[in-house]
Amino acid sequence: MRIANWCRHRLLVLICFLFVLSVAIREGTRLSVTCPRGDLCGLAENRVKIEGEVVSLSSERLEKTIIEVEGKGSASISGVIKVLSGKIQVTLPHAQYNFYYGDQVILEGGLKLPNQDPKENFSYPLYLAGKGIYSTMYYPDVVETRPITYGSSHWGNFYKGVLNFRERIRHILSNYLIEPDGSILKAMLIGDQGSVPQKLRRELSEVGVIHILSVSGTHITLAIAIITFFVSKFTLKRSIIFGFTALGVAGYLLLAGSPSCASRSAIMGLIAFLALSQGRQSNFKTALWLSAAVLLYFNPAAIFSDVGFELSFLAIIGMVYVYPLLDKSITWGRIGFCWKLVKVFLLSVSISLTTTPLVFYYFGIVSWISPITNLILLPLFSLVLPAGFLLLGLGLLAEACHSLSLFYFLDPISKLTVSAIHSLLLLTERLTSLLLKIPGSYSEGTARPGWVILYYALLFLSTLVFQVIVKKHIFPHRLDYFESEEFLSSPSREDKKGKMKAYKAARETFKKCYRTVSKKYKVMFEEEISGNWLSFWSLVSGFLLLTSVTYLYSSSRPPSLAMLDVGQGDAMLLNWPRYHFQILIDGGPGRNVLSELGETLPFYDRKIELLILSHPHQDHLEGLITLLDRYETAQLILNSNITVGAIHKLPLQKIFWQKLVENKVSISIAKRNQRFYLNKGAKNVAEFRFLTPLFDYSQNPIADINDNSAVLEMNYPRKILFMGDAQSRLEKIVLSKESHNIQAEILKIGHHGSRFSTSDEFLDYAGPDAALISVGKNNFYGHPAVSTLKKLEDKGIKIYRTDKDGRVILNL
Repeated sequence: MRIANWCRHRLLVLICFLFVLSVAIREGTRLSVTCPRGDLCGLAENRVKIEGEVVSLSSERLEKTIIEVEGKGSASISGVIKVLSGKIQVTLPHAQYNFYYGDQVILEGGLKLPNQDPKENFSYPLYLAGKGIYSTMYYPDVVETRPITYGSSHWGNFYKGVLNFRERIRHILSNYLIEPDGSILKAMLIGDQGSVPQKLRRELSEVGVIHILSVSGTHITLAIAIITFFVSKFTLKRSIIFGFTALGVAGYLLLAGSPSCASRSAIMGLIAFLALSQGRQSNFKTALWLSAAVLLYFNPAAIFSDVGFELSFLAIIGMVYVYPLLDKSITWGRIGFCWKLVKVFLLSVSISLTTTPLVFYYFGIVSWISPITNLILLPLFSLVLPAGFLLLGLGLLAEACHSLSLFYFLDPISKLTVSAIHSLLLLTERLTSLLLKIPGSYSEGTARPGWVILYYALLFLSTLVFQVIVKKHIFPHRLDYFESEEFLSSPSREDKKGKMKAYKAARETFKKCYRTVSKKYKVMFEEEISGNWLSFWSLVSGFLLLTSVTYLYSSSRPPSLAMLDVGQGDAMLLNWPRYHFQILIDGGPGRNVLSELGETLPFYDRKIELLILSHPHQDHLEGLITLLDRYETAQLILNSNITVGAIHKLPLQKIFWQKLVENKVSISIAKRNQRFYLNKGAKNVAEFRFLTPLFDYSQNPIADINDNSAVLEMNYPRKILFMGDAQSRLEKIVLSKESHNIQAEILKIGHHGSRFSTSDEFLDYAGPDAALISVGKNNFYGHPAVSTLKKLEDKGIKIYRTDKDGRVILNL
């Protein structure tokens, strides 16, 4: 009877899965990147006015923000107004707009079809088509916005409330953590991967642990454990505990954006939890195929368009079908801590066998050391995850009781947690760098679909053959070995028993000593409580010691100049660690400056003493807008008051000005021959002088804002010239005024090394030993110019470039 029930149960699941799979394949074969009839993509390559609603989470990238808008669009084609409807993906500048789910917007801009990179196998148009998106709009004009309105739909109101809570979580993590720690935690906790630096993402891919940035089964397991723990304190009724757990997991999925990996884990986890609550044993394979059927039912196109769906299920197939075979094939050494490490290694190998070919096909990279790196790095990330949830809980509690005295108790605990998270992430970064130095750690290339299909066919056949071999030969031998006298009386088992006895004896001795001391000072605790408190205070002491060592090390570093790698823009940091004083000249585009500062300054230093803006172009100004939300700033020096005069005409400058007012930053205007000093007591630490502006450009307008740049000269401790985006015309003006006083050891090249800057005459007078060029890799403008590089090479000047060298740090 039990065998019959088992067969009926498995057969029912198999039939359901095959039915849903046939529907998915039918729908997937219909899926194409051609424009459907009546969709907005019919207006592509025209200027379109879109009126609609934001229907997605706001994805914040380093230099842009991406939203999805559904509505109607109109365009004039050959004198005829054509109106179509549909969903589009909109890319916006990150600093100018904040959109939330449900916002009503009116946009106007050029509509385009998604582009496919011919060098990549991953089809971005097909990925968007799977979400019902067939057209895109880049940097449109935002004509009108109306915020979220709560209507009669209870589900819509609930979903908007969840997404508002998600924004609070992002805000809390951003406030507590520096970059890139904040970006990593946002990716790990709520699946927000947009602001993770591309360099970090690349390194994690090369060592094969990029999956740690996704919300996965570990998160779902932890969420189920936390919810069950708290609910069980109020009731022991299984149905109520399961109901609250299911609701909690569903809410967490909404917070994380419901990625395929997390959805699959949630379904499988809830099936297993339901079976346990009913006193039954769950079947992992049944849960796997049932979760696949559920996800394909709601999104049949996922099997073709969602890479996350494909990789998630391939990883679980490796765990379920490949790992047991590898595990059963080993008949020796199955005891002790080493065997646990071997099991983790075998699990990582099993997952790699099933996922690596598809990763190589889509992304062109394969990590040969991923089983080893997972063994080393995953334990560290498993500690970061609960610490991140703890920090998030402390942040929410601190917001709720900010006006109460409890806040002053939570604040030091939060700072200690931040220190622990930073230390763990810093350790993983160092280990990743070391692992990448292993020769042949990863490979890059391309794979053809036929080779991938052949690989999986061979993997399937070899699994079947190996299963027969394991059952007929290896497994019986393994059973005979474990029942033999040789294994039962092996020295390793006797050694282990002796070690356990010694450990228990030492533990009992420690407890007796502790009880004696406790009685003497009349401080009696139960054994469990005393042990927990001892572990807690040991952990606290360790983190305090680590923080103190980090602080002393950071303070002892020499003063430095850092050319930050912010892409196609400028950001120069002057840092005096001993005096905790920093000067930041420009902020670059997007949010890149936050990650660069987080990796350059100590994690506890959240203050920039002086900001200098050479001129108000986007690639110098935009990063300062985000920086003002994260770092405390006391003083700003502008190149002129053009920012104030044009505030209503330039949106980016308007937002920047509002941020300055909100943060109560003191503002001054640079003038020629204006000097300022950094003094500590009677000691002169640094000396600066502005060579331009020569006059107030707001009253004397010029044709090119680049020639409005504030040129700054450092006279002590080293001679350095910061040219902003100065071009040859401004260089001639500087030479006419300062021809005998512009010598420099280091020259920050003007305008990213374009052919319109860095004249021969100026280089002859400056005579630098080294040149700094802040420029983005493969930028659209072709910076730095070949002619500029040739000038520098001919004069024997050492060249540092961020596109080649990354972040450049020179001692002062």
